Amino acid sequence: MRKTAEADKDKISAWWAGVQQSWNEHLGTIRRNMDEKQAKLDTKVAQADADMAEDEAAFAVDFAIGAVEEAEHAALYAVLARANVESRS
Repeated sequence: MRKTAEADKDKISAWWAGVQQSWNEHLGTIRRNMDEKQAKLDTKVAQADADMAEDEAAFAVDFAIGAVEEAEHAALYAVLARANVESRS
């Protein structure tokens, strides 16, 4: 048995090195796949953040336009009210 083990030592060593190499390649493939999935997830999160920021910006612009229109109406009412006071004097 020792003679057989000694004779097969190089074969076993080469086989084991092949198994380790195969396993390392397998792990490398898994890591690359996970990195790709993480990059896609990061891209989706960034896209969602950009979409939300654009929606918030559009809302802020609409709000500002509404505020300016309200201020314009208030100014026109003030002019009208002043004209009404002056016409009574």
